[in-house]
Amino acid sequence: MIKLENGRIIIPNDKVSFNNAEEVQKNFNYDKKKDAYTALPNPEKVSMVKKLFDVHIEVPSGRFEPYEYAPYFKLAPWEHQRDALKASNMEKSFAYFMEQGTGKSKCIIDEAVIMEKVTKSIDKVVIICPKSLMATWEKEISTHVHPDQYRCFRWGKKGWGGNETKTALDFHIYNIDAVNTKKGYESLILLVGQSTFMAVDESTTIKNIKAQRTQKTLQIAKQAGVRRILTGTPITKNPLDLYSQMMFLDPWFWGGKSYWAFRNQYAVMGGYDMKEVVGFKNQKQLTNLLDGSSFRVTKEECLDLPSKIYSNREVGLTSQQKKAYLSKVKEIGTLGVSKKTGKEYNKTMVVINQLHQITGGNLKETGESFDCNKIKEVLSIIEEGSGKTLIWCKYVQEIKRLKAVLEDNKIKTGTFYGGVHLKEREANVMAFNEEDMQVLILQYQSGGMGLTLNAASTVIFYSNDYSYANRIQAEDRCHRGGQTKSVTYIDLICPRTIDIKILGVLKNKKNLSDDVMEGLTKRGEEYLDEILW
Repeated sequence: MIKLENGRIIIPNDKVSFNNAEEVQKNFNYDKKKDAYTALPNPEKVSMVKKLFDVHIEVPSGRFEPYEYAPYFKLAPWEHQRDALKASNMEKSFAYFMEQGTGKSKCIIDEAVIMEKVTKSIDKVVIICPKSLMATWEKEISTHVHPDQYRCFRWGKKGWGGNETKTALDFHIYNIDAVNTKKGYESLILLVGQSTFMAVDESTTIKNIKAQRTQKTLQIAKQAGVRRILTGTPITKNPLDLYSQMMFLDPWFWGGKSYWAFRNQYAVMGGYDMKEVVGFKNQKQLTNLLDGSSFRVTKEECLDLPSKIYSNREVGLTSQQKKAYLSKVKEIGTLGVSKKTGKEYNKTMVVINQLHQITGGNLKETGESFDCNKIKEVLSIIEEGSGKTLIWCKYVQEIKRLKAVLEDNKIKTGTFYGGVHLKEREANVMAFNEEDMQVLILQYQSGGMGLTLNAASTVIFYSNDYSYANRIQAEDRCHRGGQTKSVTYIDLICPRTIDIKILGVLKNKKNLSDDVMEGLTKRGEEYLDEILW
């Protein structure tokens, strides 16, 4: 029951569902002991509870209190985030090695706010991240900073977010590929200075010391007064990846060692002519060296995380996909919608299905496969994490293609769909739950009911089903009896495509088919425009 207890609003976790989880997690703090979301009962939170749950919280007179952590934090950090902030101690350079879903972006935002308000040491923040995370950063900043206390600029997007006038703190978000462009590099060189807080999110993007974008990022970082790196990739996965990441924080972190000297100290060489890395050594020594400059935490170690964490990754269409997508958009524009919606409905659903296939990199009708950034994003997400991953796909072509790519990257992968023999499906489930299979790819119709897949710590929705019931069933596969860890759910979304419409319909607890029929009947061509644009 949602109630007021000991001066705080209490929302039990079992009252939170797919359609309201995003708002609840953004505005309330999770209490692991209570297994509930909590907040002080200010008018905004009372109104939000009424809106989301149709429950009125009666607040006794005089109960309104200043928000804890005010005036610095809009939302109170979790306990492990407070530990991370304490460890960083507002030093000039620091690494957050925090697993995906533990809230490392909030640590950066809160730390920057403190540095601007308390120590007055910075006046701007520069975030370098993969393109798919730029929108996520915008959302995180708006969530964790009061709207009148920041401006947000996103590379490649016109205008500012937040307060339109110059206020206390500016956030500048650049995608990592912008560093490689003349315009992007020159912009950053002019922007970054001693009063700049510069952070690289998913810092494995600069792990290759020979890469041009790594060299340019290191050059820009020399100008920044405060530097941070963030990654969920375990440092033990490949210790050699740390060399350039720590060089970003401090060019002298390794005591002037070259990469080759670093490799010789921490890698075991073998293979042809002793030039192949076959293992690692001195890892304890390396870990001790990092201790004073980093904070490490996994989801399993965080006792205050909610059981379900939702996020979206924006993944742009490739040029091949754009061409195919626009061709299908023109086709749907000639359907000739009228009040007789039965025929138009069938045609519309066919074209929607084809548009949806294109965003996933395939088109069954023609047998085409397109370059697809969603596949690259899946690899990135798996690399970031340390646990096992479920991937849900609507189309068999996606499953087959993903499996081939993952196995090419030495990731042990199983599949579960109608084309796989029953015995093999059962063996894959056992290997995923009890053995060393890292990834299991499933189709909704075959894997959506009855299975227990509690070994998963990350779930990727590569392409959503059109049924709300199937979405909830898919989520519940790793939230059966015996689940003890937090699970991160990630939707891969192509901006300005049918992906947006499908996810929006599901969040409203509706089926796409019902929404399309209702939309065509009531709004006709206006509804089609909404779907397409």
